Amino acid sequence: MDELQSIMWEYVGIVRSTRRLQTADKRTGDLELEWETYLFQQGWEPTMVVLEACEMWNRFCCAKLVVSSALARHESRGLHYTIDFPHLEESKRLPTIIFPSSSISSTWSSRQLHRQQICHKSAEIPI
Repeated sequence: MDELQSIMWEYVGIVRSTRRLQTADKRTGDLELEWETYLFQQGWEPTMVVLEACEMWNRFCCAKLVVSSALARHESRGLHYTIDFPHLEESKRLPTIIFPSSSISSTWSSRQLHRQQICHKSAEIPI
């Protein structure tokens, strides 16, 4: 979807700021909800598997992960420069790890992703 690509290019490009990343997060969530509403209006049901729908959910998922990771990182790293955190503090240079949380938006696909992540995590826990 061209609009999702435009949001990512405009707000999550090489030079970033917290405000712009938050805008990208909101606009991406709004766009996903709008897209899902359209699907449901066209008669799509959650049990249907459609290649185009799977590809769009993958795009939304990737966009959300990139934005969440960038918001969680309070440093400029590699090519990506964050104007809110211009100086590198070696002591804060840790790997970015994203865990599912209650802050996941309320779209159908986000809820499904959250459920799958929880199921996979519980399957990995030895009894």
